[in-house]
Amino acid sequence: MRSLTRFIFFMAVSLTGLTLVQSQDNSKNKGGSIAGRVTIASKPVAGVTVTLSAGADALSSGAMSLKTTTDDEGRFRVSNLPSGTYYVWPFVPAFVVNEGTGVYPQGKSVAVEDGEIAEDINFTLNRGAAITGRVTDSSGRPLIEERIRILPVDPNLRRLISSIYPNINSILTDDPSDWRQGHTR
Repeated sequence: MRSLTRFIFFMAVSLTGLTLVQSQDNSKNKGGSIAGRVTIASKPVAGVTVTLSAGADALSSGAMSLKTTTDDEGRFRVSNLPSGTYYVWPFVPAFVVNEGTGVYPQGKSVAVEDGEIAEDINFTLNRGAAITGRVTDSSGRPLIEERIRILPVDPNLRRLISSIYPNINSILTDDPSDWRQGHTR
């Protein structure tokens, strides 16, 4: 009789544990995931910030925004996302996204469902351009340590650029009053 009681107790504990494991596994699979890779000249780029904004574009006001960083292989993954559409973009100063859509920031709109993995959301980066100049007074003498401010014409882009690249308003002229923002080859 004791062995029957032990067997029933063992089965009850085992089934309860199995039910708990299954419910934990189901809760892990409820959200969606977005995964991809960032490269430059077909080589992976580590340490790139990749941002996901809830909504079809990055400028959706009040949108939830998540950030992750690429690993040594240039790969990123954001998991446990609620079903919806996300705008995904990498940000590296002085580089532009090859697969640009004409919308700033250049990225991709990705829809995910519960349990779905949107893979191969890949980005290829290329060198961008530079803006340079010289600041002088009315006599043509160079002005040193003058603050330069670069602002996009579109007010929505001003807010976005300030949030992802806060030092854009901290450009100072040097000797002989030259300044540079960006990168070129």
